[in-house]
Amino acid sequence: MLLYYSVFIYPLNSLLNNLNFSVSQTLFDNNFNLPDILLITAFALPLLGRMAYQLFHSAWSKHFMAIAMTWSGFAFFIFFPTLALDLTHLLFNFSENTLRQVTIGFLTLATLLGGYGVINANLLFVHTLDINDPRITKETTTIQLSDVHIGSRSPFFIKRIIHKVNQLNPDKVFITGDLVDLSAFEEKDLSMLGKIKAPVYFVTGNHDRYVSLDRLLPILENQGFIILQNKTLSLEEFDVTGIDDAEHPKQVKKQMGPMQLNRNRFNILLYHRPQGFEDAIEKGIDLMLSGHTHNGQIVPFNFMVKQVFKNMKGTIRKGNALLHVSTGTSTWGPIMRIGSLNEITVIRFKP
Repeated sequence: MLLYYSVFIYPLNSLLNNLNFSVSQTLFDNNFNLPDILLITAFALPLLGRMAYQLFHSAWSKHFMAIAMTWSGFAFFIFFPTLALDLTHLLFNFSENTLRQVTIGFLTLATLLGGYGVINANLLFVHTLDINDPRITKETTTIQLSDVHIGSRSPFFIKRIIHKVNQLNPDKVFITGDLVDLSAFEEKDLSMLGKIKAPVYFVTGNHDRYVSLDRLLPILENQGFIILQNKTLSLEEFDVTGIDDAEHPKQVKKQMGPMQLNRNRFNILLYHRPQGFEDAIEKGIDLMLSGHTHNGQIVPFNFMVKQVFKNMKGTIRKGNALLHVSTGTSTWGPIMRIGSLNEITVIRFKP
């Protein structure tokens, strides 16, 4: 409750008080006004949005949830600046007029940045990675998608991703987890995936596990997906290994322990989390593809995520091996990106 109050009530209450709307003093009297309604809405909206989508799996509930989750992201985004403003006011004791002007400026800037974040969350950026290795038998192009989050994102946005993938004309598509979220998804929500014009190789992410793999995996297999669950496939150009997502940081070491990889082949590992890179190298992996982090998605979460995953984004080289951490093809929760981008990764393999 303290966390919930801190994020969803404190910033709005503090900023309204700075503008001389004493919400905290009038909320429980008989004279409700607009600031009171705003405060109650801010408190209830995140819970109501999530509940509405789970109970009423429909277009209106999906849009309502998107609004609720985006408000949640904006609330997190303004929490720390609001705290900094209050501490500064405490130290320097601004006059009432100065405090009002600073608050108006702060709200204007925050609103503009929030609007940019919503627009940015609906853009798609292509990142290209070139791999040259004598063990690659022929030139080929693959695409990595990660963290698509079907369920919390609209079918229109998912169709745009698929259209962009087909425009890029890859030979293969690797999906490194979190394809879906929210247990209310239906088979029709995933039917559009069958329009990807290339073989699709899939490994699970944490959100895929949360919504039940027993439901998800058969649907994906019906769409022609090749599901890699702790196994290796030998393809014409290279070998590819997929590992199921798990919370344990040593999952890569655990699952790859008994595997025997052919080191005369170029070896690729698909694993949702950017963990276990060193363990993968020891087993002979040349390229590891991961996601999960979203690069924090919204500032200042990138600083927090960095404390958990030191390899948070981009391409990391260690010796002759590479780890590429996608920033995510879509967003989770709030439809907002500030300080990060939606990424479709094009990997061009050449002998």
